[in-house]
Amino acid sequence: MKSAMAELEGRSVLRMPKQLGVRVRMILAAVVALLLFATTASAEVLKGPYLQNVTTESITVCVETDEPAMMTIAYGRDDISEQSVSFNAGAYAAQTTMRLPEPDDKSAAGFDPQETTRYIYKMRLENLKRGKSYVYRVTSGEFESAEKSFVTAPHNLTPYTFVAFGDSRNGSPEAPNLVHEQVTQRVHDVMPAFYLNTGDFVASGEVYTDWDYHFYVENDLMGDAPMVPVFGNHEQGSDLKSGMSGDLLWAHYFDTGKDEDPTWFSFDYGNVHFIVIDVNKSVAISPLGAEYEWLKADIAAAKANPYTNFIIGTFHQPVLGWKVDRTPDIRSKFFAWPVLRDGGVDLVLTGHDHFYARAEIDGVPHVITAGGGAGLYDFIDDVEDQPGFKAASKVHHYTVLDVSPKMIELTAYDAESNAVIDSFTIEKDAAPEALPGDDDDDDDDTVDDDDDTADDDTVDDDTVDDDTVDDDTVDDDTVDDDVADDDTADDDASDDDVMDDDISDDDSTDDDDVGDDDVSDDDVDSDDDDDVGGGCGL
Repeated sequence: MKSAMAELEGRSVLRMPKQLGVRVRMILAAVVALLLFATTASAEVLKGPYLQNVTTESITVCVETDEPAMMTIAYGRDDISEQSVSFNAGAYAAQTTMRLPEPDDKSAAGFDPQETTRYIYKMRLENLKRGKSYVYRVTSGEFESAEKSFVTAPHNLTPYTFVAFGDSRNGSPEAPNLVHEQVTQRVHDVMPAFYLNTGDFVASGEVYTDWDYHFYVENDLMGDAPMVPVFGNHEQGSDLKSGMSGDLLWAHYFDTGKDEDPTWFSFDYGNVHFIVIDVNKSVAISPLGAEYEWLKADIAAAKANPYTNFIIGTFHQPVLGWKVDRTPDIRSKFFAWPVLRDGGVDLVLTGHDHFYARAEIDGVPHVITAGGGAGLYDFIDDVEDQPGFKAASKVHHYTVLDVSPKMIELTAYDAESNAVIDSFTIEKDAAPEALPGDDDDDDDDTVDDDDDTADDDTVDDDTVDDDTVDDDTVDDDTVDDDVADDDTADDDASDDDVMDDDISDDDSTDDDDVGDDDVSDDDVDSDDDDDVGGGCGL
């Protein structure tokens, strides 16, 4: 990446005497340094660093500031000093003009919010190694983050764990949501590869200050585990007076891999294809709408992908109608679900109804995991008699999903006691086709990139891989590990291995009903040389 000085030099078209040129360069360097120092020194880091949009080779590190700032990320496999990359002041930040109310006056009649600007840095680290752990630290002026870590997405036959929960909503540092804080700590203790939030992060998505508490509670977790966001009905609000909206702040904070329509998206992680749907966009998700058409094409492509054998669909409002005084969401039940069902989805994760519940619909498990901190709801009286009923528990909770090549095991935990409240598995007859390439970049044979229990290397010298030590490209027989070696004295003159020791070692409508019992609902209707990419944002 070019430095600010290099960028300025690159724009110069004048030729000047060498000595004068040196002086000009020195002056320019001094000016740039002073400007960067002044800008960085005055900038305050408001949120972050936190992680978004992880792939096998890249990840986004996000930081929000109140002024343009010089950002530096030091990172590495074993030590943060292995590599470092800097982002020039303002060059990689999307700026969003906010109209910020004071928290106590956000709903006061006639209150005129104060206009200010926030800068979000979405800094992309690329050319990382697949399925590997990294440590990193962000510095900006006097700010220095704690040392954090992340893991890149693995090979498609590598087991991993992710977590799902949602509906944390209300709280503030002055009036903390202790349940939300407890759930977040439980999830952090699991240290998942990533976690999925099933929606309703905040009470009012259009109110900038409402997002402060979400990050206050989850910032540390998001700094170690990328968070996959699902757009909830409480995120969709808008304020005509201030010009703020939940969609605007969503695009400000999250990197979902899409600049257009970022509230619905999909991604592959290991052997699972995840489809994140926004059922609040009524026109888009209805038949012939843009999201509906995208959803049909996306799940068809996932079903045809030989490297994935599970499809998980997630959206906020559930198909089930098990909450008192609430009917199933029409958009979920009649638009999203039929496409997922017909496309071959294996699991549906939702939120919205503040409890844990599981049903089986048309042979597919539907899980409501909405116990992240908002007030709990009551079930209808005959919930256990409902079609497909499997489990129901009115507790704050989180769900842990362990994924392996042929199985997904979901375990739901009571957030207070950490006792298991439900568990089940989804199994396949066979693993998916293995992705090409060796997932074990360190060549230490700890992870086999093939789908067989026995090693079936494309280029393998042994029928069964017994290379416990010897992995030389050319056998030097310092340690000969061929159990069935037919050489009396192995000197490679007549080595039986045709090729020895694996050159390629494998080693906009709120659906809260009039009868919503959420008393705290303040919604509108009262319910090496790694390359780096520039920031993406608004």
